[in-house]
Amino acid sequence: MYVELEDSVQVFEKNVRISDIATVWTADPALCSKIKNAVIYHFENTSAGKQVISLLWLTRTVLSQFPDCVIIPHGESDCVVELVPASEKDGKNTFLQKCKVALVSLICLFGGAFSIMAFHNDIDITALFSKFYEFVTGNVSSGFTVLEISYSIGLLVGILVFYNHVGKKKIVPEPTPIEVSMRNYERDMDEAVVKRWEREGKKIDVD
Repeated sequence: MYVELEDSVQVFEKNVRISDIATVWTADPALCSKIKNAVIYHFENTSAGKQVISLLWLTRTVLSQFPDCVIIPHGESDCVVELVPASEKDGKNTFLQKCKVALVSLICLFGGAFSIMAFHNDIDITALFSKFYEFVTGNVSSGFTVLEISYSIGLLVGILVFYNHVGKKKIVPEPTPIEVSMRNYERDMDEAVVKRWEREGKKIDVD
Protein backbone atom coordinates (compact mmCIF):
# COMPACT_ATOMS: atom_id res chain seq x y z
CA MET A 1 0.00 0.00 0.00
CA TYR A 2 1.34 3.42 -0.98
CA VAL A 3 0.46 6.31 1.34
CA GLU A 4 1.14 9.99 0.62
CA LEU A 5 0.32 12.16 3.64
CA GLU A 6 -0.80 15.75 3.13
CA ASP A 7 0.84 18.60 5.04
CA SER A 8 -2.48 20.26 6.00
CA VAL A 9 -6.17 19.64 5.28
CA GLN A 10 -9.59 20.98 6.22
CA VAL A 11 -12.44 18.67 7.21
CA PHE A 12 -16.11 19.40 7.83
CA GLU A 13 -17.05 16.32 9.88
CA LYS A 14 -15.95 15.17 13.33
CA ASN A 15 -14.83 11.79 12.02
CA VAL A 16 -11.53 12.15 10.17
CA ARG A 17 -10.98 9.37 7.66
CA ILE A 18 -7.71 8.29 6.12
CA SER A 19 -8.85 9.56 2.72
CA ASP A 20 -9.21 13.04 4.26
CA ILE A 21 -5.54 13.33 5.15
CA ALA A 22 -3.75 11.06 2.71
CA THR A 23 -3.74 9.64 -0.80
CA VAL A 24 -3.86 5.84 -0.67
CA TRP A 25 -3.28 3.32 -3.45
CA THR A 26 -3.22 -0.46 -3.47
CA ALA A 27 -3.52 -3.08 -6.20
CA ASP A 28 -6.72 -4.35 -4.53
CA PRO A 29 -9.56 -1.81 -5.14
CA ALA A 30 -11.78 -3.31 -2.43
CA LEU A 31 -9.02 -3.14 0.18
CA CYS A 32 -8.12 0.39 -0.93
CA SER A 33 -11.73 1.51 -0.40
CA LYS A 34 -11.83 0.01 3.11
CA ILE A 35 -8.57 1.69 4.08
CA LYS A 36 -9.71 5.08 2.78
CA ASN A 37 -12.93 4.90 4.79
CA ALA A 38 -11.20 3.90 8.02
CA VAL A 39 -11.61 6.53 10.78
CA ILE A 40 -8.26 7.74 12.11
CA TYR A 41 -9.40 10.52 14.49
CA HIS A 42 -12.60 11.90 16.02
CA PHE A 43 -13.09 15.53 17.07
CA GLU A 44 -14.99 15.79 20.34
CA ASN A 45 -17.09 18.80 19.32
CA THR A 46 -18.23 20.45 16.10
CA SER A 47 -16.57 23.79 16.75
CA ALA A 48 -13.44 24.81 14.91
CA GLY A 49 -10.29 23.07 16.06
CA LYS A 50 -6.95 21.65 14.96
CA GLN A 51 -5.10 18.40 15.44
CA VAL A 52 -1.76 17.02 14.28
CA ILE A 53 -1.74 13.43 13.04
CA SER A 54 1.58 11.75 12.36
CA LEU A 55 2.42 9.30 9.61
CA LEU A 56 3.40 6.77 12.28
CA TRP A 57 -0.09 6.96 13.80
CA LEU A 58 -1.65 6.47 10.37
CA THR A 59 0.58 3.45 9.83
CA ARG A 60 -0.36 2.00 13.22
CA THR A 61 -4.07 2.53 12.52
CA VAL A 62 -3.87 0.79 9.16
CA LEU A 63 -1.84 -2.15 10.46
CA SER A 64 -4.16 -2.62 13.43
CA GLN A 65 -7.10 -3.13 11.06
CA PHE A 66 -5.26 -4.60 8.08
CA PRO A 67 -2.25 -6.46 9.50
CA ASP A 68 -1.26 -8.03 6.18
CA CYS A 69 -0.57 -4.65 4.53
CA VAL A 70 2.91 -3.53 3.61
CA ILE A 71 3.00 0.27 3.79
CA ILE A 72 5.30 2.39 1.63
CA PRO A 73 5.06 6.01 2.88
CA HIS A 74 5.53 9.19 0.88
CA GLY A 75 4.92 12.88 1.48
CA GLU A 76 4.92 14.63 4.85
CA SER A 77 5.61 13.09 8.25
CA ASP A 78 2.81 15.06 9.94
CA CYS A 79 -0.55 16.43 8.82
CA VAL A 80 -2.32 19.42 10.38
CA VAL A 81 -6.07 18.70 10.37
CA GLU A 82 -8.43 21.65 10.81
CA LEU A 83 -12.10 21.16 11.58
CA VAL A 84 -14.14 23.81 9.78
CA PRO A 85 -17.65 24.59 11.11
CA ALA A 86 -20.53 23.52 8.89
CA SER A 87 -21.66 27.16 8.60
CA GLU A 88 -18.51 28.00 6.64
CA LYS A 89 -18.94 24.95 4.43
CA ASP A 90 -22.51 25.94 3.56
CA GLY A 91 -21.49 29.52 2.82
CA LYS A 92 -23.58 31.05 5.62
CA ASN A 93 -20.76 33.42 6.53
CA THR A 94 -20.25 34.65 2.97
CA PHE A 95 -21.02 38.26 3.92
CA LEU A 96 -18.56 38.14 6.80
CA GLN A 97 -15.88 36.68 4.54
CA LYS A 98 -16.47 39.42 1.97
CA CYS A 99 -16.13 42.06 4.70
CA LYS A 100 -12.81 40.54 5.79
CA VAL A 101 -11.54 40.50 2.21
CA ALA A 102 -12.62 44.12 1.71
CA LEU A 103 -10.92 45.18 4.95
CA VAL A 104 -7.66 43.43 4.07
CA SER A 105 -7.78 44.91 0.55
CA LEU A 106 -8.20 48.43 1.93
CA ILE A 107 -5.33 47.92 4.37
CA CYS A 108 -3.08 46.68 1.55
CA LEU A 109 -4.16 49.55 -0.73
CA PHE A 110 -3.60 52.38 1.74
CA GLY A 111 -0.55 50.70 3.26
CA GLY A 112 1.07 50.32 -0.15
CA ALA A 113 0.17 53.90 -1.11
CA PHE A 114 1.62 55.23 2.14
CA SER A 115 4.84 53.24 1.62
CA ILE A 116 5.27 54.63 -1.91
CA MET A 117 4.63 58.19 -0.76
CA ALA A 118 7.04 57.79 2.16
CA PHE A 119 9.74 56.48 -0.20
CA HIS A 120 9.20 59.37 -2.62
CA ASN A 121 9.37 61.83 0.24
CA ASP A 122 12.61 60.30 1.54
CA ILE A 123 14.39 60.69 -1.80
CA ASP A 124 12.66 64.02 -2.57
CA ILE A 125 11.52 62.77 -5.96
CA THR A 126 9.79 66.07 -6.80
CA ALA A 127 13.08 67.99 -6.66
CA LEU A 128 14.84 65.16 -8.50
CA PHE A 129 12.35 65.26 -11.37
CA SER A 130 12.49 69.05 -11.52
CA LYS A 131 16.29 69.11 -11.80
CA PHE A 132 16.29 66.32 -14.37
CA TYR A 133 13.62 68.08 -16.44
CA GLU A 134 15.51 71.39 -16.36
CA PHE A 135 18.76 69.61 -17.25
CA VAL A 136 17.23 67.93 -20.32
CA THR A 137 14.88 70.67 -21.59
CA GLY A 138 16.38 73.83 -20.12
CA ASN A 139 12.92 74.88 -18.89
CA VAL A 140 11.61 75.20 -15.35
CA SER A 141 9.43 72.26 -14.37
CA SER A 142 5.82 72.97 -13.43
CA GLY A 143 5.66 69.76 -11.39
CA PHE A 144 3.25 68.21 -13.89
CA THR A 145 5.28 67.27 -16.92
CA VAL A 146 5.69 64.27 -19.19
CA LEU A 147 8.28 62.98 -16.72
CA GLU A 148 5.82 62.74 -13.84
CA ILE A 149 3.07 61.34 -16.08
CA SER A 150 5.27 58.64 -17.62
CA TYR A 151 6.67 57.73 -14.21
CA SER A 152 3.15 57.31 -12.76
CA ILE A 153 2.06 55.14 -15.67
CA GLY A 154 5.24 53.08 -15.43
CA LEU A 155 4.72 52.63 -11.69
CA LEU A 156 1.20 51.30 -12.28
CA VAL A 157 2.30 48.95 -15.06
CA GLY A 158 5.22 47.73 -12.94
CA ILE A 159 2.93 46.89 -10.02
CA LEU A 160 0.51 45.00 -12.29
CA VAL A 161 3.32 43.04 -13.94
CA PHE A 162 5.00 42.27 -10.60
CA TYR A 163 1.83 41.00 -8.95
CA ASN A 164 0.79 39.24 -12.18
CA HIS A 165 -2.86 40.25 -11.87
CA VAL A 166 -5.29 42.43 -13.80
CA GLY A 167 -8.61 42.06 -12.08
CA LYS A 168 -9.28 38.33 -11.80
CA LYS A 169 -6.99 37.42 -14.69
CA LYS A 170 -3.31 36.54 -14.59
CA ILE A 171 -0.89 38.03 -17.09
CA VAL A 172 1.17 34.83 -17.14
CA PRO A 173 0.21 31.40 -15.73
CA GLU A 174 2.98 31.30 -13.12
CA PRO A 175 2.08 31.73 -9.43
CA THR A 176 1.91 35.34 -8.30
CA PRO A 177 4.26 36.69 -5.58
CA ILE A 178 1.27 36.85 -3.22
CA GLU A 179 0.46 33.18 -3.85
CA VAL A 180 4.09 32.23 -3.21
CA SER A 181 4.17 34.30 -0.01
CA MET A 182 0.88 32.82 1.19
CA ARG A 183 2.14 29.29 0.51
CA ASN A 184 5.35 29.99 2.46
CA TYR A 185 3.28 31.48 5.29
CA GLU A 186 1.00 28.43 5.31
CA ARG A 187 4.00 26.09 5.43
CA ASP A 188 5.57 28.06 8.32
CA MET A 189 2.24 28.02 10.19
CA ASP A 190 1.92 24.25 9.75
CA GLU A 191 5.45 23.72 11.06
CA ALA A 192 4.73 25.98 14.05
CA VAL A 193 1.51 24.09 14.85
CA VAL A 194 3.29 20.73 14.65
CA LYS A 195 6.07 21.91 16.99
CA ARG A 196 3.59 23.40 19.45
CA TRP A 197 1.45 20.26 19.51
CA GLU A 198 4.58 18.15 20.06
CA ARG A 199 5.70 20.27 23.02
CA GLU A 200 2.24 20.25 24.57
CA GLY A 201 1.81 16.51 24.03
CA LYS A 202 -1.30 16.95 21.88
CA LYS A 203 0.10 15.38 18.73
CA ILE A 204 -1.55 12.12 17.68
CA ASP A 205 1.46 9.82 17.56
CA VAL A 206 2.60 6.39 18.67
CA ASP A 207 3.88 6.02 22.20
